[in-house]
Amino acid sequence: MPDIEKYNGIDMADIEKISGVDVATSGGGGGTATGTPTGSVAFGFGQGKIVISNHSSYTNPNYSVSVSIGGVTIVGDADVNHVMDTGDDSLGSVMTFSDSIAGTAERTVTIKAQEFGDKTQSAALTLTYTPTFVAYRYIRVTNVNESKTTSGTSWLMLKNWSLYEGAGQTGTNHPTTNLTSNTSQTGIALTSSTVYSNNYKYKAFDSSSSTRFWAISGTPKYLQIEFEPGTYSTPPTIRSMNLNVGYAYWLLFEGSNDGVNYTDMTHIGPMSPTNNNAGNSNLNIG
Repeated sequence: MPDIEKYNGIDMADIEKISGVDVATSGGGGGTATGTPTGSVAFGFGQGKIVISNHSSYTNPNYSVSVSIGGVTIVGDADVNHVMDTGDDSLGSVMTFSDSIAGTAERTVTIKAQEFGDKTQSAALTLTYTPTFVAYRYIRVTNVNESKTTSGTSWLMLKNWSLYEGAGQTGTNHPTTNLTSNTSQTGIALTSSTVYSNNYKYKAFDSSSSTRFWAISGTPKYLQIEFEPGTYSTPPTIRSMNLNVGYAYWLLFEGSNDGVNYTDMTHIGPMSPTNNNAGNSNLNIG
């Protein structure tokens, strides 16, 4: 949009207000610019999470986000999930996005802020990340909250969890067969926090729409798959997943090679903004 130099024949620089609204002292009447955002980006397993650290300094801000490789946009703002504040009446400090582009080229994330009212868009915050994939012997999913703790979380209900060696739910799928018991596939071991009634662990991996794994007690509530060394001398590298979520708040996926020390793979949510009821949400991750 072109800059406005005059209003009713008067230079904009000589006008203080139009209809009671402040006019910028330079730049053609756009108002003062919103301050530049500060923040961080975390990326794992095809999912990115942006946290704006100076969010509280803004009044009802909007954020625009893009992700690019070598100047070519791969994620536009329309594809970014802008998480709402607790009251659901304004945008919060968290944004999430998916990036399933193959390769490990460095990505550039560009973020601009704009406050409600007469301020113009801010200068850009630029962040970078590089996708990496690691072969983990243990992969665990836990019901957590936005800060990755268990406060405010409830049940964990999952079904049809598939782990793929290729991006975009392609390549070899693990487990390689539909499980009919917790030990029905050699080399696959399942553990969980607890199990409610007959909603056994293997029912998260049986490809049935009518069965599920369900934990309602214990803290934290989790389900874990292990690729046992007797069958998998090297565990498969998992690049994408699919699963159906009945109950969870946020999901934290972690990987480990010793079953003791875990590394964050990705943190996704909220599945439900208020009561952990995800309503059988189907997730493609990576």
